[in-house]
Amino acid sequence: MYNNTGSSVSYSVTYPDTDTITVPPGLMVLIPDSSSNKSVVQWTAPATATFTVQGNFGPGSGDCAPYISIVLTSPTLTTPLSLFSGQGCGSSFNIVRAMNAGDTLDFIAGHGYF
Repeated sequence: MYNNTGSSVSYSVTYPDTDTITVPPGLMVLIPDSSSNKSVVQWTAPATATFTVQGNFGPGSGDCAPYISIVLTSPTLTTPLSLFSGQGCGSSFNIVRAMNAGDTLDFIAGHGYF
């Protein structure tokens, strides 16, 4: 969930436990389940250019996923390329990368290595 409003938004989740998640403006929430399912957000480069992607993975109003990753997928690559991986809350990233139109970045949060 991405909060593009000017104020915090709260919503209820019921898996794995009932909880209320509050998302401040300008932030996104990735909520994996407690098994092997991962939460993924994919961004597609709109044009061929150099992009800067900055941020961090934090706890929001709940727990952090133990493993996080950012992966580049492109027709010019034979396999996806890991641009960032980290563990737990507070993992910051600053990626500057030349990308082709249509290349994708997958932001992944979950349990177990990717």
